[in-house]
Amino acid sequence: MLMTSGVKFGFARTLPHLAGAVLGFSLVVALVGLGLDAGGGSPLGFLPAAAFQWVNPKAWVAIDMFI
Repeated sequence: MLMTSGVKFGFARTLPHLAGAVLGFSLVVALVGLGLDAGGGSPLGFLPAAAFQWVNPKAWVAIDMFI
């Protein structure tokens, strides 16, 4: 996503996206390192997995490559 944003909008306008990705990932790593997890649980079923694709950024990037 960052590469596409950089190509479409330029480096300077992509910096907030980059900073958000770095800080967001760092926060996830810190929280998991402190013991926060979703222990237990169960795998997704068919309908939740299909619905998830509407918010899956990798799916949207793959679609965007063909448009």
